[in-house]
Amino acid sequence: MTIFVNYKVYDYNNNFIGATGVGLSLPMVTKLINDYEQRYQRTVYFTGINDNIDVYGNHFGNQRTLQ
Repeated sequence: MTIFVNYKVYDYNNNFIGATGVGLSLPMVTKLINDYEQRYQRTVYFTGINDNIDVYGNHFGNQRTLQ
């Protein structure tokens, strides 16, 4: 699985001129989450359809939904 992060690019007059992005593998995203959580003592997770928690770090609890 690959996660894509896209960003809209605007010129100095605020006109949309394109988009750029990066695709990261799921293991890479998990590693980045773990590194961030350890460095900043924060919890990071990504949610999907129906508020399911789909991507999370190694120290995330058993909860798999926001409800």
